Amino acid sequence: MTTRLDLIAIGVLFAAAPAFAQPKTEPVKQALLVGCTKYENHPNLRTLYGPANDVKVWRQALTSGFGFSDADITTLAEWPDDETKRPTNANIRKAFDGLIAKAAPNAQVVIVLSGHGMQVPLPKGANPLDPKNFEPDGLDEVFLPADVEKADDEGQLKNSIPDNQFGEWLDQLRAKGAHVMIVFDCCHSGTMTRSAAKPESELREISRVVTPNAIGIKPELIEGSIKRAQAAVAEEEKRTGKKLTEPTKVKPENNQMGGSLVAFYAAQPFEEAPELPLPDGVPLARENYYGLLSFTVLQSIKQRQSPLTYRELSQMVGSFYRAERGVKGPVPFAEGDLDREVLGYNVWPKRSDVVLEKDKKDGLAVNAGTLSGITEGSILAVHPPAGDPRDAATILGFVKVQSATVASAVVVAVEFDGKPAAKIADLPNLGRCSVAARDYGDLRVKLFVGKSPVVTGAFAAIANLGDEGKEVLAMVRTVENEADAEWLLRLVTPQEAEAEFNLKRTEDQVFLIRGAGRKLTPEEAKAIASGKQRRVFGVYPVGDPKDPKALEKLSGLMARDLPKLFRWQNLWKVASGTADAQAGETNGLKFEVAKQPNEKATGPGEILRSGVVANNTVLDFRVKNEGKQNLWVVAIYLDAEMEISVYDVVPVEAGKASDLSRGVIEKKPGEFGMEGMVIFAIPQSISPEKPNFKFLEQSALKEGKRGVKPPDPKSQTPFQQLLGAAVVGAGTRAPRPVTKTTPTVLSGSWVVVP
Repeated sequence: MTTRLDLIAIGVLFAAAPAFAQPKTEPVKQALLVGCTKYENHPNLRTLYGPANDVKVWRQALTSGFGFSDADITTLAEWPDDETKRPTNANIRKAFDGLIAKAAPNAQVVIVLSGHGMQVPLPKGANPLDPKNFEPDGLDEVFLPADVEKADDEGQLKNSIPDNQFGEWLDQLRAKGAHVMIVFDCCHSGTMTRSAAKPESELREISRVVTPNAIGIKPELIEGSIKRAQAAVAEEEKRTGKKLTEPTKVKPENNQMGGSLVAFYAAQPFEEAPELPLPDGVPLARENYYGLLSFTVLQSIKQRQSPLTYRELSQMVGSFYRAERGVKGPVPFAEGDLDREVLGYNVWPKRSDVVLEKDKKDGLAVNAGTLSGITEGSILAVHPPAGDPRDAATILGFVKVQSATVASAVVVAVEFDGKPAAKIADLPNLGRCSVAARDYGDLRVKLFVGKSPVVTGAFAAIANLGDEGKEVLAMVRTVENEADAEWLLRLVTPQEAEAEFNLKRTEDQVFLIRGAGRKLTPEEAKAIASGKQRRVFGVYPVGDPKDPKALEKLSGLMARDLPKLFRWQNLWKVASGTADAQAGETNGLKFEVAKQPNEKATGPGEILRSGVVANNTVLDFRVKNEGKQNLWVVAIYLDAEMEISVYDVVPVEAGKASDLSRGVIEKKPGEFGMEGMVIFAIPQSISPEKPNFKFLEQSALKEGKRGVKPPDPKSQTPFQQLLGAAVVGAGTRAPRPVTKTTPTVLSGSWVVVP
């Protein structure tokens, strides 16, 4: 069944106007461009070519395309004779002080840090759990200015700048109402080894990573710092009886201050940031080397002919990486206030993030799949890409979904709505897509609508709710017989309510019930007292059948709840289909769930192998990526009341194991119900940008209960969570977290019993 949606899809809309307008007065513009190529105090550190070139092209872009004057831009690069122009520790600090002093509401601030980055051990006397510099792994992330010195006996680098210092500076800028874009074109981890052993003259790609040995940090200092941190964490958890939480440092948004922050990163924390001759094919000459991130961001901005959001810019960068590098890393990404216009003031919260992607052989795909409702047979309208001067609502052609995975779909150009199939050349890469017609097929909920005029009239009236009503009706397939139904809408009298459901009512009501196929026999009804009564998931007032407003209210309540059934059931179906038909989608991800005797237990626990979990059971969740690719892991909790909680999406490095969160299964006494976790592992090579499935969240479907969505988790960044720590709200029916830490991945289902 294909349902026409008049080119409007839930959650995939084009905004008619931005949320904020341009300031009336000309705002302050400031930029700080840092490019560290030579390390005069450290001959063992590899000389870089790209940072100096990065600074030049950033300066040119800001002055030619965004209204920055030369006086607005502070450049610290290479090692010139003028000591005030060198990218030293003192000059960088002075430059940040200058940015903060001049910052004002609506100021536009651009910061680029191009050079080497690494991790160093904490000093022996430092507290790894200090909220001002929370480093539970015992390692401090630092940027290396050009005058960084060799490590001392404790492994400390004089003149390096730690991550928490950058966090403080960014906080101060936003506190003054500035809008900040910061680009970290450097490595953030010292755990990787160099990818090449050739002489520099023969290298095409140069890594911006620094190993501890190269800078004089002895391995025993790293090991000692890690062990001290582990001991401190264990002691703190023993004292509190809880897993350690990550304090929030800088929130992605601060509406009271009015400022904003977007950060672009050259690589995941476990990857190397490269520089290389660009564009592809140019000679291996020093003047042609650029940081891959800086070059790609600026090329993407240069292509724009209309305003871009930071999210759209991030998509363009990811598309370039995939087209040019395939599955080869690194994976760049952006975090923060991504719906803001790039170096602008408008916010576009509803611009489509479903885009068309073309490969070198003219194959077509979109960056969304079954979890986003992009089903096989659905038709998508293709609109101009971000930055295109044409009207965003312009339809350039239609594509049909041939096959879909969890997070992507293969599409082909087709004729639709009287419009001929478009030529591949006329369909732009990264064209924004909206759903023109969605084919739910077997995913539709089988619904029996009771024969009462009240029920049939209210159900039919859903069609009068416009596009929303059409979408709801597309999600269900009505059946003639109760025996064939997954769900029932029935008018229930007070007598039937007590006999079948052990509920006392004083008037007729419409019940939403899980399909039982038939009415209960007297013997079955007798079992109600044991707590095994037939479940009621929705109770709707009838009101006066002659009152049009009463009918309208009843149809509105049905339209609110029927999509919840659809989402809940089909998340399980999508997961099952992935496991059965596309086993490779797990990409080597292994997981386990372990029962613990109590919340304070520290042992490995007992692996959960049963399909039954008792109320108040404490569960630990663990994962290991045994595959060869770095993964995004999406964990979604589905509870027995149809509530869906989406946890933060996190990267899981190839070959790494991780202890995840601890949760307590809570259930109202006397109730049974199936609950569980669905996880999806998505290779970062396929989806460089962190996926977002928060739109799947929904409140509980239960009489008297309308759950509250948790707050959006604050994204973790590799540069010591500059944008905040991940948390899970306590208002959901997901397992109650023992700590405010996010379970990265779990899978499976269980029946919760009293």
